[in-house]
Amino acid sequence: LAPVVEQVANTTLSFRDLINSAIGVSHGAARDIYAIFGYKRNRNFATYYEYYEYNDYGNRVVTALPKACWRSGVKIKDSDDNEVLTNEIAVLVNRKMFKQLEAADILNRIGAFSVLYVGLPDGLDPDQPVGMCRNLDQVFFSAFSEDGITISEYESDILSPRFNMPKIYTLQRVVRSSSTDVLEKSKPIRVHWTRLVHLAEGSLDSGLVGMSCLSPILNRLDDLNKSIGGASEAYFRNVRGKMAFKADKDFGGFQSATEKATFDAETNAFTNGWKDKISLVGVDVKAIDTPHHDPAGTVKVALQAVSGQTGIPIRILTGEGAGQLAGNEDKASFNQITNDRQNLTCQEWVERVFEILQMAGLLEYLPNYVVEWNTIESLEAFEKSTVANNNAKAFKTVTEALASVVLDGMVDPVEIYKAVLDLDIDFEIDDADLGDRDDGE
Repeated sequence: LAPVVEQVANTTLSFRDLINSAIGVSHGAARDIYAIFGYKRNRNFATYYEYYEYNDYGNRVVTALPKACWRSGVKIKDSDDNEVLTNEIAVLVNRKMFKQLEAADILNRIGAFSVLYVGLPDGLDPDQPVGMCRNLDQVFFSAFSEDGITISEYESDILSPRFNMPKIYTLQRVVRSSSTDVLEKSKPIRVHWTRLVHLAEGSLDSGLVGMSCLSPILNRLDDLNKSIGGASEAYFRNVRGKMAFKADKDFGGFQSATEKATFDAETNAFTNGWKDKISLVGVDVKAIDTPHHDPAGTVKVALQAVSGQTGIPIRILTGEGAGQLAGNEDKASFNQITNDRQNLTCQEWVERVFEILQMAGLLEYLPNYVVEWNTIESLEAFEKSTVANNNAKAFKTVTEALASVVLDGMVDPVEIYKAVLDLDIDFEIDDADLGDRDDGE
């Protein structure tokens, strides 16, 4: 049995080390880094919502991408690149579809998931499958957060493609105070899955539960709080300096409680900053230098970690590059991240809305239709003019180089412009008035 016992013991130790590592305990449980550094081990939606509401960079990380993704709106095009459903899109914009999609997206990033409820005037109870409707301008949209959502019933039919997927949701509107405490929840309603868009960004297996965007960076946000807040507190406490009191050799101590109280009052009045002079008897005062340490290095490292994990360029994250030409590369990078997210994640949610509206008979969304996101401008006016100027110089250079060889018929200028400048030029040469050469050609 010895080999079996040894294998079990090794497996148990490995499992223990794995668990310790997962909860932040190292060195044989001698160091609990979460306790040492003051990090939060137990986290839930309320934790993340608090950081979204009260932490500056937490709010920025949560809202930056949703605001960028939904601000430009969408177009629907068919396979011939013709824009379709323009009237329907206009109605849906007025019905706050994209505004509520942005709200649901923000709630999805705060927690592990959210849902968007599509309210339809079909005359049926919400816990029934979608019925037929007539008026698109009576549709409404409402976002619900993770702590207001309960999956009450799963699909039990093993022959259904949605087997073990949610069938009935219970939704409640959550009312929070300014301190993020839940004050109350509205009356719960049961809603059939056909009326909902389920948002769970980052879900790897079930498609139902993702991961808060704040989860991987929560410790770094705590580091920022400690670095910035600690430096501010240190400055406040040390700006007037520290004092050391040395008793005179003839000082025999305070003769009464009144003398001691007077001494404390004088020193406190000076230290707290509302009195600029101090009157003491029996002691000598010596100032102690209290240098202020700049937290910029620590803050920069924490911000780099947040930027690296979220993909948001650090100058976009901090707003440092606003209005600066050097920030255009960061803007272009952020716009690329935004565009990728629109096509890979947000497009699925938009198409789900159209699927629900099509089930209700309110519009026709054909299989060959494509969601096209409006272009986000990433270049400032000065850089656009610089690019245009460089293009003009390149065009001039190529044109002058072609001038000497084009008339010999050896080079097709259209092909050269396409190969060198990636320009499609369509022109014809009118040779009606050209004279003949001496050889008759």
